[in-house]
Amino acid sequence: MLQRICQGDEAALQELLDQQWEPLVRHLTSMCGYQDAAKDAAQEAFVRLWSRRGEWNPTGTAQGLLYRIARNLVLDSQKGKRVREAYASDEGNAPTSIPTPLDEAVAGSLQQDFEQALATLPPRRREVFRLSRFGGLSHNEIATAMDMSRRTVANHMSLALNDLRTLLHHHISGSPEAPSDSREAHDG
Repeated sequence: MLQRICQGDEAALQELLDQQWEPLVRHLTSMCGYQDAAKDAAQEAFVRLWSRRGEWNPTGTAQGLLYRIARNLVLDSQKGKRVREAYASDEGNAPTSIPTPLDEAVAGSLQQDFEQALATLPPRRREVFRLSRFGGLSHNEIATAMDMSRRTVANHMSLALNDLRTLLHHHISGSPEAPSDSREAHDG
């Protein structure tokens, strides 16, 4: 697909837009906290991908390059200034993220605990996890998007899964209570 885009194939760009718009906006919303800012960054990423199509080396994937461009746009925006308070005042109490399929599938305390556990992960590890699980990107695409080696991506994913497994162990074991609470209840 990237090769087709580099050759000026508008249908390939439209196909990428149809496939990646929503996942990209979700990911960028998780990075910057505001859906409007995320949509702006996603739109700019598609514009840059297309306008610079003659400069890209078509050896990677279009999805990986698109996420890299979008990620850099958000990071550049955050370096110079934090997301403007105007977004919050214009949107009232704008949600910090839009629901993902996982958010909709999980209920009650598991959802809340999962979100809290995810928030405790180091930022790069959390971003790798989100790109993989919520964005559907492969390790190679994440490596391209985040400018790191595939091995580093694999390490971040492994550590993220281990961290989440540890933090959510009471849900994984099937017990609704924390392990120490359930032992105390049976000792009486």
